[in-house]
Amino acid sequence: MKIWKKAFKIVIIIILLIVVVLVSLYFISHSTYYKYNDWWIVGNSYKDVEEKYGEFDREYTHKKAYYIGTDSSIIMPSHHPQYYWMVHDENGIITDVYISTLPGG
Repeated sequence: MKIWKKAFKIVIIIILLIVVVLVSLYFISHSTYYKYNDWWIVGNSYKDVEEKYGEFDREYTHKKAYYIGTDSSIIMPSHHPQYYWMVHDENGIITDVYISTLPGG
């Protein structure tokens, strides 16, 4: 009986470790915004991103964005719209992602 209890504890610990690792990887790969996988987006083209996440809300010459909501932070909220921006290089490959309001605002 004692062997089964030890084996059960080991299995539970392994399962918990796997869950912690998977949750950590999710949060790290979605660090800019929970809805978009930064690791996948950087290095892909706008076409690939649009196929996976849908039509862009804003499009400029060298960057495109998805609307993610209004800044309602606890400390000094601006109440400005926030966007998940993607910047691409001369080959059309996304090189950077960040969150910001509209350009000039």
